[in-house]
Amino acid sequence: PAPAAPAATEETTAEEVPEETAEPESAEWGGAQVEGNEISLGAAIQIGDAGYNQFGFSQRQSDRYIASVSGFADRMAEKGVRVASAPAPTSVGVMIPPDYLEQLHCANQEEVIRYLHDNMSDSVVKVDTFSNLVKHNDEYIYFRTDHHWTALGAYYSYRAICESVGLEPVDIETLEPWDQGTFRGSLYGRVQQPNKLRADTVTAYIPKGDIRFETYNTDGYPSQRTLLTDASYRTEYEKYLVFGTDYPMTHAENRSLPDAPNCIVVKDSFGNCFVPFLTQSFHHVYAIDYRKYYKEPIDKLVEKYNIDCVIIMPYITAIQDSQGPEMFRRVCLSRW
Repeated sequence: PAPAAPAATEETTAEEVPEETAEPESAEWGGAQVEGNEISLGAAIQIGDAGYNQFGFSQRQSDRYIASVSGFADRMAEKGVRVASAPAPTSVGVMIPPDYLEQLHCANQEEVIRYLHDNMSDSVVKVDTFSNLVKHNDEYIYFRTDHHWTALGAYYSYRAICESVGLEPVDIETLEPWDQGTFRGSLYGRVQQPNKLRADTVTAYIPKGDIRFETYNTDGYPSQRTLLTDASYRTEYEKYLVFGTDYPMTHAENRSLPDAPNCIVVKDSFGNCFVPFLTQSFHHVYAIDYRKYYKEPIDKLVEKYNIDCVIIMPYITAIQDSQGPEMFRRVCLSRW
């Protein structure tokens, strides 16, 4: 049976999340070293030269996400379409040792993802994005001045998704890296000592194949664009725009993979650097930003575009926010 929910309060705390946690598979912790570094708590957490957003757990919002994804997956199963839940963890969960989370007033993201997936319908493909990132937390998988993961972090989640749905992921070593230069992100102005943060760099990986890409505005009109856009000339605060911005919907077609399956990914800005990797395993990739998309329901898109797989990939903090689960419900369950 699924594990019991945390204590019955509308908004639960980090202490109320289920406590059973598996140890990371790596022999030694490769993430941030907290001991010996100055910790400051403010609008954002700062530990030494890196910033982190806080993360809390809400049982109510988690249960709403569970219901939306489970209901959608059950309907899609009748059509032979796989639905994968692959929440994107944030750096405080992956990079900070679990023993320090209570001190930082943060919930344990591994336990939260386990709660989400253990209570979902059997129709859902549950992707363990967390463990696959922890295995690589000695690498540059999250920015220090920004709340997003790097393209390398997105790649490890892409690889976990491919393995979960039976596809062969591309080897990142076969892709050409594209350095965009120094980057300062969203956390830079929120920590107490920004001058102590170590500057980031943005690297994109150029996907292979004959790829056509278009974006759709709020009225549903398409515009031809490039999948990656040179942002090296932009200011250091804009380098993440190499992956584009948050359009309601985008469509990438890899004409070099005509026999590959088609997918929809429901995402937010964490998905911007994730989509290019999907083009290496899927023929058509439709990316829906659940915060901005108000056109045809996904049910109709699945039929219209002959979709084989739907990936639900919000960043995990959005699931705990009061608005996030309502947006997932609107996109996944609405019968407009």
